[in-house]
Amino acid sequence: NLPDFLYRMKVVLATVLGSWVAEAASGILLTRLSGKIVYRMRQESFAHVQTLSMGSFDRRGIGDFISRMTNDIEMVFNALNNGFSSLVGGLLSMITVLLAMLVLSVPLSLVGLAVVPVMAVLTGIVGKKIRGAFRVNQEWVGRLTSSIEESVSGIKVIQTFRREEAEFAKFERINDARQRVGVAAELTSYAFMPLMNIMTSLTLGLIVGVGGAMALRATAAEGVSIGLLTAFILYSQRFFEPLRQITQVYSMIQSAMAGAERLFELMDMRPDVVEKPDAVPLEDIRGEVAFEGVGFAYEESKPVLEDIGFRTRPGQVVAIVGPTGAGKTTMINLLGRFYDVQTGRITVDGVDIRDIRLDDLRTRMGIVLQEPFFFAATIRENLLYARPDATEEEMAAAARTANAHYFISRLPRGSDTVLAERGG
Repeated sequence: NLPDFLYRMKVVLATVLGSWVAEAASGILLTRLSGKIVYRMRQESFAHVQTLSMGSFDRRGIGDFISRMTNDIEMVFNALNNGFSSLVGGLLSMITVLLAMLVLSVPLSLVGLAVVPVMAVLTGIVGKKIRGAFRVNQEWVGRLTSSIEESVSGIKVIQTFRREEAEFAKFERINDARQRVGVAAELTSYAFMPLMNIMTSLTLGLIVGVGGAMALRATAAEGVSIGLLTAFILYSQRFFEPLRQITQVYSMIQSAMAGAERLFELMDMRPDVVEKPDAVPLEDIRGEVAFEGVGFAYEESKPVLEDIGFRTRPGQVVAIVGPTGAGKTTMINLLGRFYDVQTGRITVDGVDIRDIRLDDLRTRMGIVLQEPFFFAATIRENLLYARPDATEEEMAAAARTANAHYFISRLPRGSDTVLAERGG
């Protein structure tokens, strides 16, 4: 009757709407969750990079760090956002269909499940190859990022010496290598799906063969009929459909794991220069600096400094003079503990700098680099970078000392002028 029909239509409509709301809500929640996870990963990896010593950056290109904190994390996000829901939905669907199959026929269910261990072994073998291929791909992405970062940063030098074609040729070699390993990784991933399809087809064939033989031999009382076999085959196809879906997600997960491994490698890096737990403060500094038998090498068996010893008195002006590569900058880097000496020691007011708090040591040093570095910010923010609490008068006095106050004041916005990268 009409009331009953309307009631059933309301139930159907409520079910459809409920399903839509649940799917939309789960999508929103999953996107927010994966976004927060990736946010934390970027936050923690960036904070960790700030603690690393200069040696870590010497051993790896800047582009490699950038790639790990951007591309690799993005792969993890894609797997969480796009793959997780498909994986959970596929597993739940498989469990539901499997229960229905067991209700229909336990023997045929066991025949269908017999191939699952084989699939698991193949999945493990192919999965390792996929992860390894994507790891190599991500390493080349890091090299490509380094090449781009270096070329863009040095564009003025490249154009000055007319090296555009040479730089393009170098970039083309790296880009070509990355493209080849990328294609190899994708092909390895795509090979997984046909392999699973073959296993699925063989399993269905095995079910049809065994089930057909059982149906021919069975009596009505024994319960294996052609109708039951047909229904079981349909359920079997429904069982393997989410399995193929999971297979596609598995490749995505493997690529994400390759990215996660590289990110965890970054998080496992430890600074070469570490402050001692009982480090002492540097108070009432006089300024007596001594190098006592100092030796240092960036690479083993290639010493830069050997048995360097001298002492400077408070108030002295000391010049360290020598040809390029003699170790002048290295000595200042060692004094600021950007690297640690390998032999001998450096003292300030008689105290080994390895026993002094890093913050105290570096706060009491002023270093003017050979190549000044500017952040993409206002002139004011750059001038106040080391002392954000300095007054306007102190900032102006520092600018006058550096003979910069005049040209800064002539700019349309003065010290509030926004600089491009590297002070442009």
